[in-house]
Amino acid sequence: MQPERGDVVRSSDPFKLGEDSQRPWLIVNNESHPFGDEQYVAVAISTKEYGDSIPLESAVWKTGGVPYESFISPWAVHSPRIEDLVA
Repeated sequence: MQPERGDVVRSSDPFKLGEDSQRPWLIVNNESHPFGDEQYVAVAISTKEYGDSIPLESAVWKTGGVPYESFISPWAVHSPRIEDLVA
């Protein structure tokens, strides 16, 4: 799996504790990212809405989706490596 900008992936969440410390992430890096085939820049997808959250409308999904109303949290940035992604 080689994610591209705009893809949603699952990875561990450095901001969560406990057994279920995964969440969906929106890949935002592009081809100018220096390690684009190994590591990614991603922002969190959350079911919690905050003032600056960006709603994820159902129309944005080509395939798949999320089971609950969700929002992009652009301030919650993560840099998962390819081996951190969960299939």
